[in-house]
Amino acid sequence: TPISSFLFSTHESVTTVDPYVKPYAADVLNGAPCRVRHLPMLLEDYRRRGDEDCFVFMGLDYYDQNNSPMCSQLKDLVRSFDHVILDYAGRYPTGAQCFQALELPSSFHRDVQV
Repeated sequence: TPISSFLFSTHESVTTVDPYVKPYAADVLNGAPCRVRHLPMLLEDYRRRGDEDCFVFMGLDYYDQNNSPMCSQLKDLVRSFDHVILDYAGRYPTGAQCFQALELPSSFHRDVQV
């Protein structure tokens, strides 16, 4: 489900990258100007525009086509954003392992909710 469905405030731009999302483009979100894109592609195929300031990864569990974990490959991407939101099921071991593989600096604010 695209993140834009859950946003209720105003934003300049919202992009959902998900191989299973239906393609979508709009210039308005919640009645205000906003560049909205739903891109059916893998994260590693997405090329940043350069003006993004927040990264949201829902369901942190990142594997390649051979089912090998790729979470450490997200390290540079995650660290390049001013704001990062990572979501994973704590009871799902691969999500927790993926989170640990990111080796986030202690300066990252962590909120934990179970």
